[in-house]
Amino acid sequence: MSGIQGMITTLKNNKKLLSKRKKMFERDGFYQTGRYGKLEDHKKMRTFEFAQFQKDLFKKKKKETRNRRVKFLITLILTILVLWSLPYILDLIFYTEYFDMVVPGQ
Repeated sequence: MSGIQGMITTLKNNKKLLSKRKKMFERDGFYQTGRYGKLEDHKKMRTFEFAQFQKDLFKKKKKETRNRRVKFLITLILTILVLWSLPYILDLIFYTEYFDMVVPGQ
């Protein structure tokens, strides 16, 4: 029964701590680097800066999508070619009479 009481106490203490937490942008000197570079607070951008940011982000996303589609198409074509030619390749490897036709007199 003491395990349950300990869990209840932990939950109560965690609930008390929630109200004391600060939001990400309320902290002084908040800087974080990640996958896409430094995290910036976009709330401080001017309207034209934010519009330019959105425009650049849209271009980057469009370029990445195009690259992904081209890579998929190339992979698909290569896969189809390999699968299409696989029976011919296997036939050449495992068909023993082929060698008799190629080298006559043996």
